[in-house]
Amino acid sequence: MIRSYILKRFVFLLIVFFMLIPLPISGTPNSLKIDGDLLYIANYEGMIEVWNKSSGSLLERVQTNITTWSFEEDGTNFYLGSEDGKLHIFGFDKQKRKSINISYTNDITSLIPISALIFDKDSNFLYIGDRNNTIHILDVKKGSIIKIIKKHKFSINALVLHNSSLYSVSDEGDICVWDKKTMDLIRKLPTRPYWKSILEEGAVWRMIIEDNKAYTGHLYGKIRIWNLTTGSLLKEIQAHSSDVKGLVSDGQHIYSCAAGSDKKVKIWTLQGETSEPTLELGNAGYTPLSLAVDNTYLYVGVVEGGVLIYNKKNWSLARRIGNFNFTQPQEETLLTQEAPSKKYISPVLPVLIFFALFFIIAVLVETYIQVKKKYSKLTIQGVKKILASFFKIEDILKILGLSSIIIFIIGTLNTTLLFPSYIPSLKIIYYFDALVRRGAFLPVWFLLFPSLAYLATKKYKRNVRYLTSIFALIIAVIIYLAAPKIV
Repeated sequence: MIRSYILKRFVFLLIVFFMLIPLPISGTPNSLKIDGDLLYIANYEGMIEVWNKSSGSLLERVQTNITTWSFEEDGTNFYLGSEDGKLHIFGFDKQKRKSINISYTNDITSLIPISALIFDKDSNFLYIGDRNNTIHILDVKKGSIIKIIKKHKFSINALVLHNSSLYSVSDEGDICVWDKKTMDLIRKLPTRPYWKSILEEGAVWRMIIEDNKAYTGHLYGKIRIWNLTTGSLLKEIQAHSSDVKGLVSDGQHIYSCAAGSDKKVKIWTLQGETSEPTLELGNAGYTPLSLAVDNTYLYVGVVEGGVLIYNKKNWSLARRIGNFNFTQPQEETLLTQEAPSKKYISPVLPVLIFFALFFIIAVLVETYIQVKKKYSKLTIQGVKKILASFFKIEDILKILGLSSIIIFIIGTLNTTLLFPSYIPSLKIIYYFDALVRRGAFLPVWFLLFPSLAYLATKKYKRNVRYLTSIFALIIAVIIYLAAPKIV
């Protein structure tokens, strides 16, 4: 039985804290992959989901708690390229196989993320590109690195296998062509004139190959088409207003999307001509980040935490999968009848239910005892007075303020909750963007400053405390509007 006022506040703090922990934080799908009837979604936050494309059901969800930059699978294992330069291998049974230090450094200020992965089924080799300008080759059967190539000058952004060659592109703006067996450099195709800098022309972010043509996606929204035989530039397209982050092909068309304010998915012929329609995702509040395509559907991973599926016949939104933080469009046409899917349950939920039930019972018992003690009989007015004295505004604000502080401290210390960043000292910005700007902890943010202000002015009159709290709320709003948004 709760008789101590301090114990009451402590229990209330636990309830609020456990209620805040399981708030929805959707992953950001930075990598989509199609393999037969399966769609793989890899999130920055380390969650891997496997969906059946036909039924639309979730088959598997693996929470790895790894900040993931790149993803690959070989039908047996998942390969995650992490922010800290480690390759993490998970089996399809959700068991972690091993972690391999690829570009790992103990210095947190010089993290070297693994930025590109591609698996070769013919040789059972996994090719690994990192932000340290290096390509590693992992023999999947042996589980060891068999070769390291360091001939790039800048960070590697994408790897592509085509016939007997491996193609790599990087920030330096060149396409390197390698013999995938010997890893000898066959040739290097510059994607910019030698007299122009990377800042002028833009590094290569993405690359795909169709027939004898290479399509490269660059900074500043440019797409270039190359003849692989001659190395000549066939066409340059000003496709987007910001960096090209998604570039895929179904053999008939090229599909592209860009980061930032562009918020469009565009469709092109193989010759680089515009093909209708342009998908205006910004109108629905979405920001495209990654793409995948098959013969029937286009899959668009969005920053807001899910995947949009479009029917290529009429370009209607066929389905949304994943957890979205923003308002979803009201009109949609389902692909097929929804099949039952596995429902993900937060491991915190049973604890939350336990504490909630305990708290409710304790409040009821304590209220009954106090009413009987003060008023000799149970009355509605007596219950109101006891509850009013129990839930004082100072205590509620104190609990909310302390809970908010705890959450933000945990978030800034736990890098698995952060967006990947080049500058670790700015990780608080990434945390703020991931959890506050995307809505997961927005109420907590706006309660934190007023609560602390109200408690800090405890010795002053009530009017002063209220005015201080309002001023603190205004500061919270200004910080929210002015803080940089990471895309």
